[in-house]
Amino acid sequence: MGSDVCSSCLWEDEENAWLCKECARKHDCGEEYFLPVVNSPRVGQCGYTGGERVDIDSETELW
Repeated sequence: MGSDVCSSCLWEDEENAWLCKECARKHDCGEEYFLPVVNSPRVGQCGYTGGERVDIDSETELW
């Protein structure tokens, strides 16, 4: 069973992007591209939504 997914390979070679610990050690992309496999339909996807940047100053009430 896979323990990591290579976020680089996920888009170009999805079948080989899912890695067990042994395969992850041999994988060419490097561990900075690895994301953990978790129980989520969004596994392997970044949480960034591309939304507008909002600058918050110390006067802004967040809650």
